[in-house]
Amino acid sequence: MDYAYNPGFSELPDAKIFKQKLQDILRNNIEKLRKGLLVQEWIQVDNEHFKISMDPIACPWTGKYDCHVNNAGMVKQNPIDELQICIDKKNDKINSYSTNCNKCYLLIYVPNAYNANYCSFDNLLLKHRFNSKFEKVFLYSEESDISFALNN
Repeated sequence: MDYAYNPGFSELPDAKIFKQKLQDILRNNIEKLRKGLLVQEWIQVDNEHFKISMDPIACPWTGKYDCHVNNAGMVKQNPIDELQICIDKKNDKINSYSTNCNKCYLLIYVPNAYNANYCSFDNLLLKHRFNSKFEKVFLYSEESDISFALNN
C-alpha cells in the first residue's frame, strides 16, 4: 500500500477501495502465485490507473514476497470526439467572440504530459473533418511543440 501513496499520482485513491481491489486480485490469482507465476493486473479507482505486479518468488535475503504498485497513464490516440466536444462548446460562443471582427479563429491548446495530458496525434487527425463555425481551427500541442490547422 505504501507504494500507492507517492507523489507521482494526481489523486490518491481511497485506501479502503484500493485495498479491497488489491485483495480481489490476490484472491483471484492465488493459484497462479502458488505455482510461481508472475501476476500483473490493473486497478482503476476513479480516473487513476494502477499497475499491480506480484512476484511469487521470495527475496532470498529477506524471505518476503514482492508486490509493486505503479501509477500509469494511458495515451489517447487522436482524441477526435473530445476535440469535437471542445469545438462545440466554443461554437456556441462564436457570436460573442466575433463581435467587431471579420474573421474568428479557434486555437485549441493541448498541454504536455507533465500537466496530465496523455494525447497523441498523427495524420489521421488531419484527415478528419470537424464541425466548426470558426474560419479556421488550430491545434497547438505543447508536448511536441507543434501547431497545425485542423480541417473544418
